[in-house]
Amino acid sequence: MNAIRDVVIVGAGHAGFSLANALADAGFDGRIVLVNREDHLPYQRPPLSKKYMSDGRHEDLFFQPKEFFENGNVVLVPDSVGAIDRNSQVVLTKSGERIPYDVLVLATGTSAIRISLPGDDGDVAYLDSLDAAISLRRRLSEARRIAVIGAGFIGMEFAAGAISKSISVSIVDNASRPMERSVSQSTSMYFRDELAKAGVAFHFRNSAISLCKRNGKIESVGLQDGGEMPADLVLSGVGTKPNVELALQAGLFCSNGVVVNEFLATSDPNIFAIGDCAAFPAVDGKSHSRITSVQNASDQGRYLAHRLLGREGNPYRKIPWFWSDQGPNKLQIAGLSGDANSFVTRRSDIAGKFSIFGYREGQLVSVESINRPGDHALARKILEQGISPDPEMVGSADFDLRTLFGKVSSRQEIGAQPLSA
Repeated sequence: MNAIRDVVIVGAGHAGFSLANALADAGFDGRIVLVNREDHLPYQRPPLSKKYMSDGRHEDLFFQPKEFFENGNVVLVPDSVGAIDRNSQVVLTKSGERIPYDVLVLATGTSAIRISLPGDDGDVAYLDSLDAAISLRRRLSEARRIAVIGAGFIGMEFAAGAISKSISVSIVDNASRPMERSVSQSTSMYFRDELAKAGVAFHFRNSAISLCKRNGKIESVGLQDGGEMPADLVLSGVGTKPNVELALQAGLFCSNGVVVNEFLATSDPNIFAIGDCAAFPAVDGKSHSRITSVQNASDQGRYLAHRLLGREGNPYRKIPWFWSDQGPNKLQIAGLSGDANSFVTRRSDIAGKFSIFGYREGQLVSVESINRPGDHALARKILEQGISPDPEMVGSADFDLRTLFGKVSSRQEIGAQPLSA
């Protein structure tokens, strides 16, 4: 790649800002343009369904104050990109500005999947932006009965916050349990039981089919089985989809995201994609995956900064990790639990504190830690080093994760197996 002077980043979420900030910190002396389609300063998204719903302090969400962009190396452009001219290497904004680039980075993120229900005239709320969170929090202050469609992370986190305010909460999902595609059954059922004890009503293997109103106001959500969920506020959290419209319009290859190689480059060598919108080679190198997590977005931003500066020659390979705060309980995940086909539990003497080790064909692929941050921190290191403790060893009452990590000096040591390449 020729000398890079102009780096244009489309999207100012965790991935886009991480890249811009890493380039600036590393002393990149070219121009860094961060195009942000929202009217706010770049901000953190995870607190929207958690802390922000409680305190409403959106100024605490911003990565940096406005002075960072006024006085630093990163130029913030509050606009949307309407098109990419790959031949001229220029992006065209919706307002008509032409921004040249040597390197273009798509960090366009995801959008909430919109549902279609009879009776919905824009009443259903979503939580995929700060503006949406501001509106939802305002409505939450007046709500007495909330129906949540979707028992994924967003739905469960929002329900936990709402029930703590003594608001009636019901959740419907066509799955058999919460967070079914993301966590083990044991973890899933623990969080279901915790919210049920707090008063949340669950409707699994069911789906919302209509909004029922009286005098123009929501009264309930009609369910497929003929039942109803009383509600004066409805939140949908059925999932997200990658924002690939701009990439498709530019003729870039997309499949469940903007497809990139192991160095995060798209089918155009001058255009990269990072974060939630990017489908990149999995750790095993045999397939592509798209991971929606703060860690992955931030790590890819920093990785790409170093690569553009000529300081990184290795492919992007990071073990993903996640977290979810649901009421007083914290879930932390290292690896991908969806890849596991067997699980072993490591219990604690204290109720509500345990870890689930996920294996695939005898190889450790994930660790879910519930209220055990120490396990999570060590699990990340073990997975990163490719160490796989024997499943029977994990299940033993004498098993101590710290001791295992401290003793293992090589992947060949007895009692540990290397992860498959």
